[in-house]
Amino acid sequence: MYALIENRRFQLWAYYVTHGTMLIRSPSDAHFETNIDIICSDVCYVALPRHLGEIKITDASEDEIQKATDILGGNLYRNKVVVFEASSGRHMVVLGTLRITSNTDGIFLSPMDYVKRLSSETASKD
Repeated sequence: MYALIENRRFQLWAYYVTHGTMLIRSPSDAHFETNIDIICSDVCYVALPRHLGEIKITDASEDEIQKATDILGGNLYRNKVVVFEASSGRHMVVLGTLRITSNTDGIFLSPMDYVKRLSSETASKD
């Protein structure tokens, strides 16, 4: 298990469909000074509840990989199937990359804001 995520409560914080980018966050609170952000990119399938609680990030079983392959029409491309284990069960995400970071930003600031900014800058140049 990743040391940064132990004893933290996570929730689905943001998902940008147009860029396939997702943020799962454990916000800072009275017990923790930092946010823990799990940033996923190239997301092509998500099966997560909004509130995850405490989690473990694990590899998918062969059955889960087959289920994801079937859902996506037989091709995972270069993506991998990751499972977020929570008290509510095992939740699959098919993604390209996953990065875990910590920060002291306010809860309304997102490390993914650059995606929106780049998107609007590109659109204004066309």
